[in-house]
Amino acid sequence: MIYKVPLEKIKDNPYQGRAAADYQVDDLMQSIVELRPAREETLGLLQVPIGRLVNGSQPFNATIIGVADALQRPNIHVQLAFGHRRLRAFHNLAQSQPEYACMPVDIQELTAFQMAAIAWRENEDRQEVNDIEKAHMIEIALKNLDLGQKEIAREWGVTQGTISNLLRLLTLPQKIQDLVANGTITAKHGRTLASLVGIASLESMLDLVYDVGEVRSTRDLADAVKQYVNVYTRALKDVPFPLDWVPENDLPACLGCKHNVIVLKQSRCVKPACQNAKKAQWLIERDGPERLAVGFNPQDWGQSEPSTWDRCNYCKRRPSVVPGIWRRDQTRYVTPWYACPECWRRAGVSLDSIENSEPESPHTVTTTIMPAIPEPAVTNSPPAIPEPAVTNSPPVIPEPAATNSPLVIPAPITTVVSTTPDPDIVLVVRIKEPNGGQDPDWHVIASIGRDGQGPSDMRFFSDLEHVQSIISDLLHSYLGLKGGRKNEEV
Repeated sequence: MIYKVPLEKIKDNPYQGRAAADYQVDDLMQSIVELRPAREETLGLLQVPIGRLVNGSQPFNATIIGVADALQRPNIHVQLAFGHRRLRAFHNLAQSQPEYACMPVDIQELTAFQMAAIAWRENEDRQEVNDIEKAHMIEIALKNLDLGQKEIAREWGVTQGTISNLLRLLTLPQKIQDLVANGTITAKHGRTLASLVGIASLESMLDLVYDVGEVRSTRDLADAVKQYVNVYTRALKDVPFPLDWVPENDLPACLGCKHNVIVLKQSRCVKPACQNAKKAQWLIERDGPERLAVGFNPQDWGQSEPSTWDRCNYCKRRPSVVPGIWRRDQTRYVTPWYACPECWRRAGVSLDSIENSEPESPHTVTTTIMPAIPEPAVTNSPPAIPEPAVTNSPPVIPEPAATNSPLVIPAPITTVVSTTPDPDIVLVVRIKEPNGGQDPDWHVIASIGRDGQGPSDMRFFSDLEHVQSIISDLLHSYLGLKGGRKNEEV
């Protein structure tokens, strides 16, 4: 039913996002005056606004006492569902024409959700309503109605994505919201800038919006925002350490940190300095010592003096950074890197046990000497020298034994073959017995190569007691022929 309600008892819809100053009512005032003679019962209105009775902010049921009596009470007001421009027009007309001090209102029983839905549909039909105003309407509805975004979107006939995108505009600084509201930039510009909330300042956002005084296109702005994010944030998917790792330097774990935010659909840290400190600490605590422990081979340990290398190749620190942990002359050489004492300690390697031990050379060759052959009895007649058998076939050289097998010289075998750690070097040793007056000494003839045709040497000795030292000297000489390795232990 329609009642004429005093203007002072009419209030705006609390779910209306538009401000009163946004209403332009000059044309409407002229229309009301012109139509009043034909529509006296509505005071010139073509459509009467709808409202409900409220007591304070709560709906009031006037079924018992009636609407007319309820309007007489000072604490009862009428809350408009729509018709706010008409209310502003009546306020302006009432200043000069007292007959407009009351406005016709259709009083109905409306729920809070119905009030919000009516306000939304009214603004949807108006082109002058901007996205910031729509976002405020959604924010008010979410705050006062027991509904979520999904329910509001379904009841208002929009998608949930529309609701979410509009609400993102309200996270922008007020200056950026004003640019969207007055049309300087579009809502799409605003949603792009919303990715920088909490990262960039207002001044930085404005610098991104304008390019030489002109507003960037949405595509150029998106590229500029992406570049800004890559410079001033760090993607957590690229960090070398676990997100729940807590370093020893009192920095927090990334997991659950307030600086861990979603930017451009990625988890990123907005404190690059913190990430850099964690990466450095990760090298000190975990990565460097683990690489040292895995890569260290005691056989490669050199008995060298402390190096003057000025950076640890595992934790990447210099002595000037942590002078209390190690000095410039405290690094130790381990093939192929230098490591500081702190990394040795964290790797669990004892330097004392290494430095006091003799490393086993991988080039050691073991020789086994058979018991000495007794010297022949002295007789006046020279011993018979058997004639060598004449054969047309070349002498047979035994196949080499497996690598690192001992060299055995079992007399009276006159030819043996020894392999060395280098498969390309085969030492052929021939032992020739003395033949009386012509060759009174034993001979050791050694050569390199399976065919016995390589570089050779001949040594003489009076008995087999010196054979071990002679063969050792030969091995030294021949191993040194390949690659100049004359100083290797054999």
